[in-house]
Formats: sequence, structure tokens, C-alpha cells
Amino acid sequence: MKAHEAHDDAQEWLGEEFDPAYFDIEHVNAMLGLDIEDFLPSSPVYEGTELAAMSESGLLDSLAENGDRVPRNLIDECARRGDAIWMNWSLCCKPGLTGMRQTMRPGGCRCMR
Repeated sequence: MKAHEAHDDAQEWLGEEFDPAYFDIEHVNAMLGLDIEDFLPSSPVYEGTELAAMSESGLLDSLAENGDRVPRNLIDECARRGDAIWMNWSLCCKPGLTGMRQTMRPGGCRCMR
């Protein structure tokens, strides 16, 4: 296979220590002054009393709305309610044919939207 016509010049400019397989994203971001947290949405904050006042369907809706940014205390509140959360989820959703995939029942919660 023939190398690009500027290959030799580029290799000479990069030097012998150049490793095309090596890439350090943290080093590049630091050089550019970037922080990945600046690009991520912030996690919501729920007070304990706010969570305690939420219905089970409200808790499930909050889980769905927040996706992978769910705060720990929301998860803990759902776990604390255990069977009540499970019953609420099972009333609005039914298992699909492929493992964890879910199908919404009409008028159900938003937990799998």
C-alpha cells in the first residue's frame, strides 16, 4: 500500500516518539481548558420531605425524567417503598417479549417512555 505523499514529511515533523495509537482525552481537554462536567446537565436535587410527599407514580415519573442523572435519595426513596413502587410500576407497564424491554399500557405512567 502506497503511503500518502506527505507521510514522510508529517512523520519527520511529528518525530520518532509519535504513537498514532495513543490518545489521552484528559490531557487534550486539560490543554483546551475543558471539563466534561461543564457539558453534562446537572443532577436534580430533591429534599427528603419532597420525596416523602411524592406518590409512587410521581417517583416513577421522576426516575424516567432524570434518566442517568437520578440522585441517590430518589433511588433510596423508591427502594424504601419497595412493594408499593413495584405494584405501581406493574399497573402501568407490562413485560415485553424481549427481556427488560417494556410496553406501556394506555394511560400508564411515563416510566418507560
